[in-house]
Amino acid sequence: MIPQFATSMAEILPAVILLSLGLLLNIGEAQDRLAKPTISFEPVSGIALEGGIVIIKCAVDINVPKWIYIFRGQEMVFNGTQDSNETAVFTIVNVTSTNRGIYRCIYDLLVPNQRRSSSSNVIRLTVLGTNAPLSILHPAAVEVNVGGKLNMSCSTASNGRCLYYQDSKFQLAEGRNNVTVSIINLSFCDEGNYTCYCLVEVNNSTVFSARSNIMQVTVSGKLTDRPEAKNKFATEGTDYNLTLALILIVTSFIVLILTSAILGVTLPKRKIAMSQTHIRDETELQDISD
Repeated sequence: MIPQFATSMAEILPAVILLSLGLLLNIGEAQDRLAKPTISFEPVSGIALEGGIVIIKCAVDINVPKWIYIFRGQEMVFNGTQDSNETAVFTIVNVTSTNRGIYRCIYDLLVPNQRRSSSSNVIRLTVLGTNAPLSILHPAAVEVNVGGKLNMSCSTASNGRCLYYQDSKFQLAEGRNNVTVSIINLSFCDEGNYTCYCLVEVNNSTVFSARSNIMQVTVSGKLTDRPEAKNKFATEGTDYNLTLALILIVTSFIVLILTSAILGVTLPKRKIAMSQTHIRDETELQDISD
């Protein structure tokens, strides 16, 4: 009985060990596997019009430096670094039929060692043959004082939600079609070129309109109120203090050298004079003694 049990255990034990090793390897791979990115469109319908706008977002829930790639089919259309878990955003302006297709994204983890994630989900962009409605941003140009208020409105052919951007990068505000939007307490950082576009309904689909004209915003005020002017004055003050300190150091060094030189000349003369006086005194003493 015991020999049979020992034989059975000898046959089963290797299989148990191999199974345990396989489970450990799978657990290690699962822990080492990078989080899968997620790609999406804005608007979420994934439908765009000719001349319109579509926004592609790749979200990665890892708060470390990484390099993100967005592909249409096998063609890479965007790449860039992200330092945090913020979503990478790629905007296609003036959409054409060449932009239709399947999109996906991946990323490379840069630290502690470079590793590549698996591919995200895939999404399809459909481009309709209809031209996107125009958007108009009012006024065309405006000058506002520091601390003042900027009023603007975006209008398009149909009602919808409009988004306002500065230099095509930073979304500043949003509002309804042809409704005034205000930005208060302006600073010189608010200078730049402003644009807008709107979400509208076309053929029962939610799409973006075409991007508007450019509105140039100028902020007026004292020169010293500008950040670059303040930095310049601060730098000039620092440079002035540094220059003054260098002048004082150099002057002190020159004075020290001159003093040493003068002492080097005068001291030997005094020693010689004192030696001659001492010799003369001894001679006089000898004369008196004689």
